[in-house]
Amino acid sequence: MAPLLHLPDICCSLNHAVMESAIRQVALAPRLSHSRLLLAEALKMLHEHAVDKTAGASPDNCRTIIYCIEALVRAGRILERIDGMGQIPRSVPPVILVLRDAGARLSPVLPRCADTLCEAAVHLGSVSVDSAFLAGADIKYPGTASSDILRGAEASAERKLNKLYPGRGQQR
Repeated sequence: MAPLLHLPDICCSLNHAVMESAIRQVALAPRLSHSRLLLAEALKMLHEHAVDKTAGASPDNCRTIIYCIEALVRAGRILERIDGMGQIPRSVPPVILVLRDAGARLSPVLPRCADTLCEAAVHLGSVSVDSAFLAGADIKYPGTASSDILRGAEASAERKLNKLYPGRGQQR
């Protein structure tokens, strides 16, 4: 008695689009995962620096650290919510701008952390471009999403700084 289904029949019966999607995901997923790891590494450096240094640090340095932590946590949440290639061209570009902003602010304070964020931004840029290319989509980014993230981080950092330095807001 012959088997009901031969292996070549199984391979041929798979939807070609499903196979292509799987190949695309495999090519993008490791780079997206690596970018998430780099972001987590940068946040770890920031937290360690905050614990070690902010007790005697100037309000401006504290503000930079707190702002960057807030911005990067928000960016990380966006990256964690990505569960398919179709979300990448819309979700990743604002995160790249947030990473660049935080890296620029951290460069004089924590250059190693700034370098890690730059590396993550480069990886995310390639993921974004490749996913748009593979999906046949354009990357159209008006910039409002990253501005919203950064404004939220700024407001949160200000609240935390006002708790650390009461009366600071009245001096401005």
